[in-house]
Amino acid sequence: MKKLFLIVYSFLSGCLLYGQTIMQVIEDAHTGKVISIDVDQAGTLILSGGIDNRAHLWNTSTGQKIKSFSDAEGYPAVLFCNSIGKFVTSSLSGKIIVWDYESMKPVTMLKGNSADIVSLAFNNQNYNIAGGAKDGRIIVWDQSGKVLLNIIAHNTEIKTVLFNSQGNKLVSASATEVKIWDAANFTLLKTIDPESKLVQSLAISNNIDRIALTSGPRTVEIWNLENFSREYDLPKTSNNIMSVGFSPDDRYITTGGDDGSLEIIDLNSKATVKEIPDAHESGIGELKFTEDGLKLISAGSDGRIKIWNLGTLNITASQAYKKAHGLYAQGINNSQNQDDKQYRGDMLKGLGVAYSGKDLQFGNYYALIIGIDNYKGQWNLLKNAVSDAKAISQLLRAKYKFDYLKELFNEQATRVNIIKELEWLVQNVK
Repeated sequence: MKKLFLIVYSFLSGCLLYGQTIMQVIEDAHTGKVISIDVDQAGTLILSGGIDNRAHLWNTSTGQKIKSFSDAEGYPAVLFCNSIGKFVTSSLSGKIIVWDYESMKPVTMLKGNSADIVSLAFNNQNYNIAGGAKDGRIIVWDQSGKVLLNIIAHNTEIKTVLFNSQGNKLVSASATEVKIWDAANFTLLKTIDPESKLVQSLAISNNIDRIALTSGPRTVEIWNLENFSREYDLPKTSNNIMSVGFSPDDRYITTGGDDGSLEIIDLNSKATVKEIPDAHESGIGELKFTEDGLKLISAGSDGRIKIWNLGTLNITASQAYKKAHGLYAQGINNSQNQDDKQYRGDMLKGLGVAYSGKDLQFGNYYALIIGIDNYKGQWNLLKNAVSDAKAISQLLRAKYKFDYLKELFNEQATRVNIIKELEWLVQNVK
């Protein structure tokens, strides 16, 4: 009798996918509203928090739940600290726990807060963690958990705290104002008052010093953090905005509406390039691009998490992602323009094909990896199928550039799931 040891499907598409194709839908990710999400730098893990007193860690490729955390209250803030191999969960019971990436065990508990921490930020330069509290307080901890700052920064609840990519500025926002702080000595640099005196959401760019804030229900203001000037406003969206985010290359802004609509806006033309009116059944409270530029994660009040394919937009990975994954070619100037040109080559074999004046057109690479050790019935159990499959998966991730890589191991590799993934390939590869 034949046994299935390992199947690796790899497809090259000669055509681009529709930008609004759903790669994964995590149904009932939470019972009720999803109130916080974050994505790791590799784009392989999603961390989510809900009002159902649960936080979950998800596999982006398969949509499978990896780990769950529970508390007496909901989880308004979750955060990946990629460069130190940690992630953080903050619950409405006042507990802020730092977890280890590998063991999934708690490392330390951050203390010093007198009210619930509802927003978290990580400084990739010095590894500090900042928290924004319901009582308007900002607290900053170092990597060991020592409190570096504990001040009342706003008169009302802090909705968002963010570090810029350079790590030298900390941005905090309440419902009525935005403040820019020096991240080294925590002195106040500037207070920004939005035109409507109402801040719905806030996002910070990945490579340049800009923020996007929603002023009023349908207006997005773009501010320059170097000179603290309001550069321009985007055209008013068709629906009230609940969430906003920059693409990894800062070329696009995405907005999530209170009616479940999703828009992606080109910052050069100021025009909407993608619009999905019914992305969710109700409001989209959280949006996150993966740093490789391939996916967009949306979380809704309907309890769902959705993963969208962004293939047609040709979004370039963030500079931090390229640096972490060795995608800068030796001797190439690291300006944004040069990065874009260098990255247009076929990176499947790690070759940074030089820009020759004409964009090269390559399709997407797909891999579906299936490994089964734990057979049922009369079939003997295997010892190496899953480990071999995982080794191939790790090799493809580390040495090659696959746009979509999905895995099914043991109990995940049911007949239904295998057929589902094959049908997804047939539908999307074209």
